[in-house]
Amino acid sequence: MTTGTVRTDPPATGKRGGAGLLDLAWVTWRQYRWLVLGTTLAVAAVSGFFLWSYFAASGLPPCGNACPDGGASPALEAIARRVSLLEYPVLLFAGLVAAFWGAPLLSQEYEHRTHLWAWTQDVSPTRWLATRLLALCATLTVLTGLLGLTGTLVTQYLHAQDSSAFHPYKSMSFDLWPPLQIGYVLFGFALGVAVSAVARRTVIAMLVTVLGFAAVRVFVAEFLRPHYLAPLRHATPLGQSVKLEGANLITGTGYLHTSGATMPQDGSLVAECRKLAEQVSPSNATYSQVQAEMSKCLTERGWTQTYIDYQSDARVLPIQLIETGIYLGLAIVLLVVAVRLVRRTATL
Repeated sequence: MTTGTVRTDPPATGKRGGAGLLDLAWVTWRQYRWLVLGTTLAVAAVSGFFLWSYFAASGLPPCGNACPDGGASPALEAIARRVSLLEYPVLLFAGLVAAFWGAPLLSQEYEHRTHLWAWTQDVSPTRWLATRLLALCATLTVLTGLLGLTGTLVTQYLHAQDSSAFHPYKSMSFDLWPPLQIGYVLFGFALGVAVSAVARRTVIAMLVTVLGFAAVRVFVAEFLRPHYLAPLRHATPLGQSVKLEGANLITGTGYLHTSGATMPQDGSLVAECRKLAEQVSPSNATYSQVQAEMSKCLTERGWTQTYIDYQSDARVLPIQLIETGIYLGLAIVLLVVAVRLVRRTATL
């Protein structure tokens, strides 16, 4: 007698019972434990170094006028140099998360075709993915928060002791602020997940994710960050030196006309006046004499002041909050897109 097996596939959508969140979290841990442990060890090492640097620096006596140059002590400068060596590893952290945490999350399932098994069990694809995203995002938030907290602690202390160290708008100080660093990491992770849902190939997903992440980071830092808030303007009469107090982010410089119009430093009239000043100045004229002739040329044409547009150091926190909101918003959108793509795939 011939016997047959009738296979009944579970529905692709709809409510299912099955494993609970703890069961799914345990499966996620088993699958990603080496990645989580490796990242934890790396973060612990860097954070430990930040803490060691902070306590080493705080144990040094204040220097000030006691030092030859009236500034920071050589020992404090040595600590600042060692901490600054971690600038690029810290900047790369979010990119590495994007490439090695986010990009393979779905693409590996597609490549190994394990999604056919995982998504036809008693757990819906949406629940399966949501549990992983929740567990991994929570882990990344804790690790990144620790990294940002210790890094901010030491950089702010060193800047308070030596104003020339760790400018608040420089990446090592600005990007390490914990909420912003978490925003970078979650955005990178979400971008990797969304790209992997589309690409379905791990190498391609990693490459596209890294390029996309770098492009967004550069675009936001270079073109958006200086303009979150209307810049402040400091104007001085032409020919006088300009000096701003505090650690500021310069967003623009140029010349002011008596009518209120502005002209950038590299305007055509500036080049014309510089050329005219070089022609009328004697061959042995000093730089300041040529500059005086150039200022005279510009003044005769109504350009009587120079200006600097800037964001003051008092605006660091509002700008960091705005940028954190941008990256967290992008992360939420990308994760929603990834979930919807998985749901759509599961119903096809």
